Amino acid sequence: MQRPLGRNERDFWVLDKQTEFNFTLVVRLSGPLDPEQLKKALTAVQHRHPLLGVRIDGDPPGFLPSVNPIPLQVLERADDDHWRRRTEGELVTRIPSTEGPLVRVTLLSSPQVHELLITFLHAIGDALSGIHFIRDLLQALGMILEGQRPVLAPRPASVPLDALLPTRVRGLEGALKAGSFVGRMLPGLLSRPRKLPGNDEVPLAQREARMLPHELSEATSEKLLQRARAEGCTLHGVLMATALRAIARQFPESEPISLACSTAVDLRSLLQGDIAEDIGVFVAPVTTFHSVSKSASLWPLAREATKKVHQARERDVLVATRLQGGMMPRDIRKSLELFAHPAWGAFGITNIRRVELPERVGPLSLEKVHFVTCARMLGSTLGLAASSFRGRMFLNYVYTHPVASPSQIQAVVRDAVAELHTAA
Repeated sequence: MQRPLGRNERDFWVLDKQTEFNFTLVVRLSGPLDPEQLKKALTAVQHRHPLLGVRIDGDPPGFLPSVNPIPLQVLERADDDHWRRRTEGELVTRIPSTEGPLVRVTLLSSPQVHELLITFLHAIGDALSGIHFIRDLLQALGMILEGQRPVLAPRPASVPLDALLPTRVRGLEGALKAGSFVGRMLPGLLSRPRKLPGNDEVPLAQREARMLPHELSEATSEKLLQRARAEGCTLHGVLMATALRAIARQFPESEPISLACSTAVDLRSLLQGDIAEDIGVFVAPVTTFHSVSKSASLWPLAREATKKVHQARERDVLVATRLQGGMMPRDIRKSLELFAHPAWGAFGITNIRRVELPERVGPLSLEKVHFVTCARMLGSTLGLAASSFRGRMFLNYVYTHPVASPSQIQAVVRDAVAELHTAA
């Protein structure tokens, strides 16, 4: 496959050139797993999705064919925390974009328990792309285990998001919507939003991704879901509200504090074209602003967060994507200044919700599915990558060390998770 990068793909590529911009999905499996069979399954998945066989090169940058197979590294699984330590390293280890492919796989293996780590360059995919990758990999592996040749139907050549935007956000109508969008954002921008304090002078090369993983049991997850529904909000809104309240408690002021939150929105259902099964960058952030009081109840804030994210998704996200795409500064200093601004969010959340994957493939059982991403440009912003599988919620809070204070971040996460348990 060969084509120029779309505007959002180019933005992610620019970020990666300045500081590695990867995301990782982690699948825990139990049962016997042969690495050679896994390699064959990876080959089948690579042949199915065009963007798994490309590199990025040229000026202007574009996707070019890569002849390299998806690399698989097999390591002996040390302990139950090995996957977290390895994932922190994966997030900040560069994927050579001029060589390709732009994805790599690591298997942490023991006789009966394994973690499969799939790391993408963000310029070719998003969280749901990673789920598609895992789904297709399991399908190919199942064929191999049944003695079949692993052949998966190929997807068409990838189309950039720019070409999939509906007509209502283009031309004069799009320009009018863009003006309305800017007008709606101004009050939030003028509210002087805050962020947790951080040392933004730390050079990018010295910034590390750190994770604080938490898991809610099946019973707690179900209780929290039912309570959220009864309160007229979504789990996403509850996750936002608990984090924002925990962040607000770190400030000495007694009056309400303005905090911005960035939510990653899946655009697939809003775009034109048959892309539901494709790997690609079909995601964009929406920013919502909240006046957070330490003394206020959780549920009004959760309802407000639910409403604001819904409105932004339905009304603003495509307009913002059209307006902001391709605007990433090439100068690393300007990027650092841009992302240090509190309007980018004291908190950022990607929630892939319930993951639709088979629980068994032959003798293998899927136990857990994690998603993790960390943008070191964002400094002291606290991130959350959330997923749900087999009834359990997996919450991976992430931050940039040593820009953000580990003790302060740990206190925020401890408070947020405790409130989730209390709310259930």
